[in-house]
Amino acid sequence: MLKARYHKHTLHFRLPAGTSRGVLHNRDAFYLLIQDTEKPDITGIGECGIIPGLSLDDRPHFEAAVQECCDSLNKGQHPDSKWLDFWPSISFALETALLDLQSKGQRILYESKFTQGNQP
Repeated sequence: MLKARYHKHTLHFRLPAGTSRGVLHNRDAFYLLIQDTEKPDITGIGECGIIPGLSLDDRPHFEAAVQECCDSLNKGQHPDSKWLDFWPSISFALETALLDLQSKGQRILYESKFTQGNQP
């Protein structure tokens, strides 16, 4: 069974980041952390990286939606695909966390010559 939680972290930029909607000095990142209860020493991580004013799911109750995703996983259910369509960054975080968990938490989603150190 999967166990899920999230960690909210505010990124403070050393240099302001310009976007088409203004300048950012910081932004919140939400990291989805998933473990298999049979292998609790391995954690898969995925980032919900919304950009204020630009991301489709930059709207009220985003953090509650991240918690809802965790709650579903903790009940042994995968979040509904139509619900995930409404929250694309949560969908991305879930997909990458599960891939990372599958690769034993090595932070490698897909093997390649680059990840093997054979190609720059």
